[in-house]
Amino acid sequence: MLRRFFADFTKYKSYVLFAARADLKSEVAGSYLNWLWWLLDPLFQMLIYMFLMLVVFNKPIQFAIIFVFLGLTMWDLFNKTLMKSSRIIKENAHILKKIRMPKFLLVLQAMYVNGFKMFISLALTGVLMVVWMIFPIDPSGRLALGWEALWFIPVLVTFFLLVFGLSLIVTHIGVYVEDLRNVLQVALKLLFYMCGIFYQLGTMGIVKTHPWIGTVLLKFNPISFLIQSARECLLYRNVYEPSWLLLWFVLSVGLVLLGIRLIYKNENTYIKVI
Repeated sequence: MLRRFFADFTKYKSYVLFAARADLKSEVAGSYLNWLWWLLDPLFQMLIYMFLMLVVFNKPIQFAIIFVFLGLTMWDLFNKTLMKSSRIIKENAHILKKIRMPKFLLVLQAMYVNGFKMFISLALTGVLMVVWMIFPIDPSGRLALGWEALWFIPVLVTFFLLVFGLSLIVTHIGVYVEDLRNVLQVALKLLFYMCGIFYQLGTMGIVKTHPWIGTVLLKFNPISFLIQSARECLLYRNVYEPSWLLLWFVLSVGLVLLGIRLIYKNENTYIKVI
């Protein structure tokens, strides 16, 4: 199965890159600001949640702008890729009925599009971090990077594997369950507020009185765990729970293998269903 997967990936990677570039160009076609929207969109979201966090809820956080922006950047890739995957085969039925191609390529295409936007946001995050290292914008002082920042690489790899694996499974289920997109919208809205995008989960009152809730929110929720891990290594010079990262890496690989198996096993029946 893996041999077939890598063979298909090698054979069709040029097509996936071309299709992803076409999708990116179509998104900004006719726009005066063009690709700047990919930068402005997360920036505006960050400002909105900064207002909620600092003004409405009055929850000051060290390096708050980067804290929120990093969380939003990772969440957007996860949210948009899963939502796209829920109907990706049905939306591309006109292509799949004419061309025989591995269906997982559609998920890779969506990940390339959203991943490109994510790396633009990460580049902005890097600029903000450099500014914070030079000027002590935060009252608590300058940001200092250490070797712990390298921990962001395995965190990011685990994150991409998790998103890819879950998206493959959602793609398979979405062929047979018409209401999956609606269910996902509700579930992801709930999950958003459980991931601590614009606040620290560990500071919540209910977490202080019931520590097991903090364990569930921070460790058993892979998205909040990976966001927290990224923040800890980039902002606070801390390698956060390496044993849990290894566990989620192994589980993410398992989800990818399961997703690939589901897609290959059922790809001939998808066209009949849609």
